[in-house]
Amino acid sequence: MDSSTSLQNAHKRSSAGETGYVHERKSRIWRGVAIALWIMGLVTLITASVLTRNHPGPWPIEVTFSQAVQHVHYWPWVISVLVFVGTFNNPTPTGVVLGIICAAILLMGWYLQAAFVALTVGVGNGLDTIIGNYVLRPRPSPTLV
Repeated sequence: MDSSTSLQNAHKRSSAGETGYVHERKSRIWRGVAIALWIMGLVTLITASVLTRNHPGPWPIEVTFSQAVQHVHYWPWVISVLVFVGTFNNPTPTGVVLGIICAAILLMGWYLQAAFVALTVGVGNGLDTIIGNYVLRPRPSPTLV
């Protein structure tokens, strides 16, 4: 006897129009959080640089910690691993490894990712150089360490 032609669940409200708004709102919130965290990190980095530059000598625990770390007796294989990893801290091997990584990424066809890897490393090294030149922490004398 029920001859209505209405669709099932027609009384439910569609959320298709709200989905875009909700997604945009969440995106805005996360973007704000990311920007706030980035700014807090930048302020922390600048504050640490200024404090370190203006400090007259080594920090109270700095020399003791350096001596403790340098006098630890490691297993022979640990020293080999540390030397191998430390090799990549030198500019020439770092440039070679970065070139190999970028070439591999380019061969996979990920051009944008390769550009961002090179850009990220370049900007990071540039900031490290600028901060290092600003802070200019003197190396401790050989008698201290």
